Amino acid sequence: MRLALIVDNETVDYHTFMLYKSLVGSEKIEDILVITQNKNSKRPVKMEGIFSRLLTMIKEQGFQYLLYAFAYKFIITIERFRYKKLVGDDLYRKLLSTYDLSQEPVTFIDIKPIKSKSGLFYRFEKKDIDIIKESNIDLLIRCGSGIYKGDILSCAQFGIISFHHGDNRKYRGGPAGFWEVLEGEEYTGFIIQKLTEDLDGGDVLMRGEFSTQNYYIANQLELWRKSTTFLFNILEKIAQSGSLPSPEECVPYSRKLYRYPKVSDLLSYITLVYCRIFIGKIASLKKVIYKENYFLLYAKLTNWTNLSFRHLEVVPPVSGRFFADPFAIKHKDDHYLFFEDYSINDGKGEISCMRLVNGRMGEYKKVLKSRHHLSFPFVFEHDDQVFMV
Repeated sequence: MRLALIVDNETVDYHTFMLYKSLVGSEKIEDILVITQNKNSKRPVKMEGIFSRLLTMIKEQGFQYLLYAFAYKFIITIERFRYKKLVGDDLYRKLLSTYDLSQEPVTFIDIKPIKSKSGLFYRFEKKDIDIIKESNIDLLIRCGSGIYKGDILSCAQFGIISFHHGDNRKYRGGPAGFWEVLEGEEYTGFIIQKLTEDLDGGDVLMRGEFSTQNYYIANQLELWRKSTTFLFNILEKIAQSGSLPSPEECVPYSRKLYRYPKVSDLLSYITLVYCRIFIGKIASLKKVIYKENYFLLYAKLTNWTNLSFRHLEVVPPVSGRFFADPFAIKHKDDHYLFFEDYSINDGKGEISCMRLVNGRMGEYKKVLKSRHHLSFPFVFEHDDQVFMV
């Protein structure tokens, strides 16, 4: 199958670059092209752009725009710092870096959109559509800006597929990951859709969701980072089957079209979300102060229905830690109990193991740790070997 990524220019973000590299390494994808749609757009000098935009926005919105700019900058600065601590310096740099596709062995096609007055909607001249058709592209993948209208939607055999980073049954518009945090959603969704002229209302080929992070920047970057793998997987399936997956049945959308937040939204966000985080920190501190803990109980039985909790042995809790998710396995003449060993101060778990000798607690030590949280050590035997997932 012959694919083309539609990007704004040769410099792309981490997620688009990783998708490109994955596709290049796939045995199921025949060829990959890159279509640039804003390659020759002139960018103003950075400082001139800032002051020009600032003056324009003050004229249009009044001096409340200064409050908006301050609030937005405050949120971005605080949350990027927190996210850097969460994922580490290396991954943080990769996620916020840009990558030059012109350094890759790829064929480029340059086209130029006809933009609406708002700059949001893109149409293309017949000559650009013809160039794409003559390139015999089976499927286009939208990785750039613009809401497409017109012939661009049908100039490839399978049309254009794209992400919408949000559950389109609840959230249409943007920005990705913001409103779910503000409105306290447990999960933040995404869809992979075949584009139509209906904003975020295309044919849904796949839907997924991740746990909502407790602040906007982390929620957005994690959503972008994790969902890219699913787009690659679906592209490989299309290449293998020679057809698009059957779309979901359409459902009516009755909620508002979400737009970039206003000053009042940003102030509500700062008040509500940061209060939630602060309360969560207090709750964590309370667990340490009051030594709230989870611990393990165990017994050696031939029939679990005869279990009596008062006869269970206790694995003593450790200050500042709790134990959870026990999995037992017999190896030779002894039993071993693998479990999550969670540090309240560090905010992450490691895997520990305890040896039971004749039904009594023996050795206890950590056996697996990472800079990421580890839990639920599912232990099983296969071909006389013990494995853990």
